[in-house]
Amino acid sequence: MMKKNFLKYVIPSMIASLVTGIYTSIDGLFVGRAVGDAGIASISIAWPLAAIILAVGTGIGMGGAVNMSNHMGAEEKSEADKALGNTFTLMLIASAVLTIFIRICAKPILRFLGAEGQVLELAYGYVRVLGMGSVLQVLGAGVTPLLRNQNKAWIAMALMMTNFVMDTVLSGVFVLVLGYGVTGAALATLIGQFIALVPSLFILFRKENRVPISNYYLK
Repeated sequence: MMKKNFLKYVIPSMIASLVTGIYTSIDGLFVGRAVGDAGIASISIAWPLAAIILAVGTGIGMGGAVNMSNHMGAEEKSEADKALGNTFTLMLIASAVLTIFIRICAKPILRFLGAEGQVLELAYGYVRVLGMGSVLQVLGAGVTPLLRNQNKAWIAMALMMTNFVMDTVLSGVFVLVLGYGVTGAALATLIGQFIALVPSLFILFRKENRVPISNYYLK
């Protein structure tokens, strides 16, 4: 029984991690084809900032999921509900902070990383769009551990693959067909996240999963 449950969580998580690894190269693939060397360089040098947004969402979501599991294991349902509510509040706060941070600090950081001229402008355009949609990135990455926590590991994997497919298709359309360059690649990423996020939130906030509003106040 333990082995079966273990594999039920591990296999979809491994597949999701594999998809995520491929997912990070999609923007560079299309931008490099359409924009050339400067496009590839701009995506590469901007990626650390984009990765920070995803890492914040993943970190908060994973921490919240572990906290919830501990309380559920101790049969402390009210504390588990507080952990869920606080996790979402923290993700929203983090999204706002990241949006402001990217807006103010992106260019100086990109210069520090070595970007200049056309590469700097392209990298900033890419990061600026992602920064404006930080809430989609943070929530998109953060809800995945929460879904797994509710025995929805395969659904979480399917939604991540949906995000991957949509991002790939839209990147091809925006970058290669419409010629939007790095901005189009960033926009495709956000739209893909949004499409996967909507059903995730629907599952997490179904009637049987809802928690009182008071649990969203930070503790």
